[in-house]
Amino acid sequence: MAHCAPLQGRSGALHSSLLLLRPRDLATLAHQPSGAAHPRQHPKHHFGRAALLCSVQGLSARRGAAARPRSPLPVTQRQPPPPPGGTDPPRETRRRPRVSSAGAPQPVPSHRAKPFRRYHTNFASQKADTGAHARQPRPPRPARAPALPRHSPRRRRHGAQGRSPRALPSPLHPTHGLSSPAGSGSSPRRNGPRLPLRRHRVPLRNPPPPRRGARSPSVQLPPRKATARVLFLFASPTLRLKSPRGLFKPTRMLTRTPGVVAQVFLLLSIVLVIAIAVIQINQQQILSPGLKYGIVLDAGSSRTTVYVYEWPAEKENNTGVVSQTFKCIVKGPGISSYESSPGALAKPLDDCLNKVKERIPVHLHKNTSVYLGATAGMRLLRLQNESAANEVLASIHSYFRAQPFEFRGAQIITGPEEGLYGWITANYLMGNFLERNLWRTWVHPYRKETMGALDLGGASTQISFIPEDPEEHFNSTLQVKLYGYNYNVYTHSYQCYGRDEAEKRLLALLLQKSNTSASVDNPCYPQNYNTALTMKYFLGSLCTQSLRPANYYPNQLVNFHGTGDPGLCQEMVSLLFNFTACRDREDCPFNGIHQPKAKGNFVAFSGFYYTINALNLSGHFSLDDFNSSMWFFCSQSWAQLPFMLPKFEEIYARSYCFSANFIYYLLVHGYNFNAETWPQIHFQKEVGNSSIAWSLGYMLSLTNMIPAEGKLIQLPLKPSLFAGLLVFLTAMALLCLLFLVYLCIVSHHRKNVPRVEHVFIPE
Repeated sequence: MAHCAPLQGRSGALHSSLLLLRPRDLATLAHQPSGAAHPRQHPKHHFGRAALLCSVQGLSARRGAAARPRSPLPVTQRQPPPPPGGTDPPRETRRRPRVSSAGAPQPVPSHRAKPFRRYHTNFASQKADTGAHARQPRPPRPARAPALPRHSPRRRRHGAQGRSPRALPSPLHPTHGLSSPAGSGSSPRRNGPRLPLRRHRVPLRNPPPPRRGARSPSVQLPPRKATARVLFLFASPTLRLKSPRGLFKPTRMLTRTPGVVAQVFLLLSIVLVIAIAVIQINQQQILSPGLKYGIVLDAGSSRTTVYVYEWPAEKENNTGVVSQTFKCIVKGPGISSYESSPGALAKPLDDCLNKVKERIPVHLHKNTSVYLGATAGMRLLRLQNESAANEVLASIHSYFRAQPFEFRGAQIITGPEEGLYGWITANYLMGNFLERNLWRTWVHPYRKETMGALDLGGASTQISFIPEDPEEHFNSTLQVKLYGYNYNVYTHSYQCYGRDEAEKRLLALLLQKSNTSASVDNPCYPQNYNTALTMKYFLGSLCTQSLRPANYYPNQLVNFHGTGDPGLCQEMVSLLFNFTACRDREDCPFNGIHQPKAKGNFVAFSGFYYTINALNLSGHFSLDDFNSSMWFFCSQSWAQLPFMLPKFEEIYARSYCFSANFIYYLLVHGYNFNAETWPQIHFQKEVGNSSIAWSLGYMLSLTNMIPAEGKLIQLPLKPSLFAGLLVFLTAMALLCLLFLVYLCIVSHHRKNVPRVEHVFIPE
């Protein structure tokens, strides 16, 4: 070191930089001859190399003194490097005890050296120079063990190449001072003998983030003296997950028998709760609370008809959805014909009432309401003989009191009420009030206009419709509320303008124009038809009372002879209407009655339909078709009518020609229908199985006063049983869930509880 004295001042800067070199690199640089030049170094750098070597030797000496004394053996007595192509000597020959300068074994230092970074320099790869800058041949590397499979157990335990596991840094393995043997050659791994060092991995203070596939830096430490110790290892309370998948790994507690049983019961409870709820909802049956029945007797002037209606008890917006189930026509004339013998009504009514009892269940007889509504025939009878009309109604009361049904009374309805109920029936059956949607529920149709109603009875005719401006004709309209909606309907009933009463008036006019009562020609009767009628038959009515002759004899017969003249028939029919009373006003059709302009579609039923059906027409058609059919029918003889009519009855067959002409004048000249608006009239008898009559509308209006009943729902399980099962299964599911949470918490705490392991290291 004496030759390094002149260079001490200059090598101070190098000394600080050499502190970062590894011990074996320092040893290599320190033991190289100072005069040897590196093959790649220019001669002018000799001074710098000399200073470097001096600094390295001084630093190496100081480190060796702090760690352990260098070997007393001279360099020449040290073990030479292995010959080229040879193998390293055995490990036993390379291991020598560490001794001090005095010859005594040096104790292992107990202090811990600070870890330092491992830097690769060009000095580590340099080798000792030979005379003429010739590079020494590299000795062959020792043969390595064959590489193990990637996933073999030994590879996982000892690393990628099957080497022995390296000691992990921990407080139980103190780090000794780092130094290189003083007498080592250039590079102990390549040229010199292997040092008796044990590999330990020492972590850096602030290690850089490891690169993918890179190894952690390692240094060689000297072997420690084996001693017998008892080491206590405490587990870290911090839970470390190597990957996010670790969060979802099941704990060991959940895979044992109690956890598995709890999971099974939890899943079973959930499945049973869902299954019971689905069955309870889907398998329920909505039972109707029952059907309500009602009986309406249409006591007209010509006949009496019994209708049986039914509707669900729950109703829709306080109005029942009524349907016709049975219809029976009472034999004989109307009830107004029994003014002289009211007690005779019982026998014709018994036939129909017995059939009605069979249609309605016996247990519902006492809850079935019966209504009787008398129309124009009884209205005329009350005007003519009120006491006789009351006796007829009293006879009906006494008859139905003896029946098992609940009789609600018999009344004579007014003309406007009859027209209004006919309008309700027509629009109800046409679906203008209610309709079924895709879900089979009743809803009000959106923006659907109502239709007008034309009714032709035996003693009166009615027209009903909603005018364009209901407020203008408010005084002549009736208000009705159905299914939650209000309607203002104009309706008017023309008394004595029914088919039967109009024909009687025609016969009275023909009798007045005839010179004799022995034989009267009737142009509206078919050709070659002859009949004899009493004066009381056509002159005893209130409508023909003003046409009675002076020599009126009720029982006197009058012979009528049919001529079949359509033109003359129309002329005689026109005399039945008083068109001069309106004085050419548009809002006055005839007889001085105010009427708004008819607009929209109309339904013509009752007498209108039967007449049109006799003319072999149906539905809606043009006015020209109607006129041609009427003229053709009126031109036929009496002998040809049985082949032209679907159902031949004398009392009706002889009057069809008159009825056709009367309908023409009533609709065209009375209600002001023309060739353009005539096709808007639909001639119908019934819709579906329900007849278009005022009785259905009457029943609908009465259902507003009948209380509704709710629906009955039949469930597959009783409510108490369903609630009990639901509570039990839900409680079981919650208990199982709480138990599983408890197992997870216990398992987590067991992992974090510190445990003590006794490790015995033999001497």
